[in-house]
Amino acid sequence: MEYWQQYFRISQEEVWLRIVQSVKPLKPEFLRISQSNPDLYGPFWIMTTIIVLVSLSGNLARFFRHWEEAKFEFRLELVRYALVVVYGYGLIYPTLLGILLRFFGSKLSPIVVLILLI
Repeated sequence: MEYWQQYFRISQEEVWLRIVQSVKPLKPEFLRISQSNPDLYGPFWIMTTIIVLVSLSGNLARFFRHWEEAKFEFRLELVRYALVVVYGYGLIYPTLLGILLRFFGSKLSPIVVLILLI
């Protein structure tokens, strides 16, 4: 657990500074702030919020499509599909990119690549 604790130490001021700097992600300040203290809270909550929004919008679209019939069923499998797609893309792609970068001699770890891409 000690290894993972370093990725969950972040203050509210750091989160606010990252949000402000993420508007201009190509500036060196964004990379400096993100690399000095990487966190995993941001990527987790961003992907979880996207999953909730995608599954909710899918079910709402089905509701409005069957508006006249007054027959609506909440499809839980839409949540499962959104979970697989979002976490699959959000975790597998940065991890593979981090491994590829490490293969070519970069000093970025796959976790830092995950944090920077999300």
